Amino acid sequence: MNERELFRQAFDGLHASEDTYEEVLMKVSDGYQPRRGLTRKALALVLAGVLASGGTTYAITSGFFGAFGSKGREDIPTATIIDDKGGTITTPAMQFVDASEEEVARILGDAVQHVGLSCESHGNTLTIDDLVMDEQGVGVATFTLTSPQGTSGFIGSYDESYPDYGFLRFPEDSCLRGIIVEGADGGHYDHYEVVDLTLTTEDVLHGVIYLGAMTADPAAGLVFGMGGVGDEVAETDGGEIVDRESWDALTDVFVPSVRVTGTELKSEEGYLAHVSPLGITFAAPFGELAIDAWVPGGTTLQMSDGSTYVVEDDDNLNTYCSYYTEEGALTLVFNRLVDPAQVTGVTIGGPGGEPLEFSPAG
Repeated sequence: MNERELFRQAFDGLHASEDTYEEVLMKVSDGYQPRRGLTRKALALVLAGVLASGGTTYAITSGFFGAFGSKGREDIPTATIIDDKGGTITTPAMQFVDASEEEVARILGDAVQHVGLSCESHGNTLTIDDLVMDEQGVGVATFTLTSPQGTSGFIGSYDESYPDYGFLRFPEDSCLRGIIVEGADGGHYDHYEVVDLTLTTEDVLHGVIYLGAMTADPAAGLVFGMGGVGDEVAETDGGEIVDRESWDALTDVFVPSVRVTGTELKSEEGYLAHVSPLGITFAAPFGELAIDAWVPGGTTLQMSDGSTYVVEDDDNLNTYCSYYTEEGALTLVFNRLVDPAQVTGVTIGGPGGEPLEFSPAG
């Protein structure tokens, strides 16, 4: 897991502010700062109506079937690691569940849309292939990436002592430092990129972007892209490079025309939740209360066949990202495909430490 994921995981647990997270991230990203808001060029594209809109039906490609599952990895157990200060860090376990082509087609139906948008800069080319998004703004997109450095440097953990959860990393010999996902309205998306080992070759990297709308309105469209640092020096301090000139390259805007639906759930206390095939959102004011009085208790889905899906708890992390919206809603993005019709209940550690039980509202 690279530095970005380690910091995000730590700050997610502490519920630190986004500004604090970005400040720390700047120290490990070689001067590249994740952008907020669209450039004038991208905004001009929106105003000019240069949009790419998905169709209502699309034949799911073989590459998209692999977006849900192990992507060529074994389950990851918990591990205790000695850090550089002599302390210990316990990394969470992650379990993978593959979905069959029949399950993907049945659960997602015609909600999978072809994007087919690309951007290129400094010899790197990013192509967004397909996308599915739910009603809460949680999405899964497949992508390909080519680079002058090949693909091997983008695979694996930066530190061999840490487990490899599959997150896309950025090698030192590449000027590429990040993948961009943001709203055409200037809103922010939380997102993480995972490498698909079953499809990646020496020349072409295949991966999956797990994303969620934090402050963006998905109806306004999404923009994907790449960001990095160039050779030009933006600032020096006594001959020492303090910052390097950043660059970014963006796709045209894509507007999802179809959303996959889910199931509404409700607790006895009146809290509401929405579970889709891609993630679960606990509606405000639950998120607001959790921020003020969060006691880690985990989130678990109960299924109709008697099985459970532990999304996250003290020992397991089976979500690729989680976030709060400005309104106080809490969203967890799944690391597998879920059939909402088979969810019979959800348990989450609630405010004050008492678990909250949710059941289908219908």
